[in-house]
Amino acid sequence: MEAIIKQVEGLTFVAKADSNHWIAIDGPKQFFGSEAAPRPMELLLIALGSCTASDVAAILQKKRVDLREFHVKLRAERAEEH
Repeated sequence: MEAIIKQVEGLTFVAKADSNHWIAIDGPKQFFGSEAAPRPMELLLIALGSCTASDVAAILQKKRVDLREFHVKLRAERAEEH
C-alpha cells in the first residue's frame, strides 16, 4: 500500500492511497490552518473506527445477520504535550 500527500497551502493537504480517492486534510486556525477539512488526528480516529466497523459488518454478513443499522462511536483524548 502506498499513499501520496501533497501540500496545497499552509497546513492544507490533499492525499490519496491505492484506491485513488483524494481526500483533503487541514489544521486548526490556532496552528495556521484554515479548518477547511478534517485534521490529521481526526482522520486517524475515523480510520480506526471505520476499519473496525468494516470488519464487524463483514463478519456479520458472512453469518447472514440481517444488519439494518450499525454505527460506531469513538472518543479519544489527545495528550496536551507531545
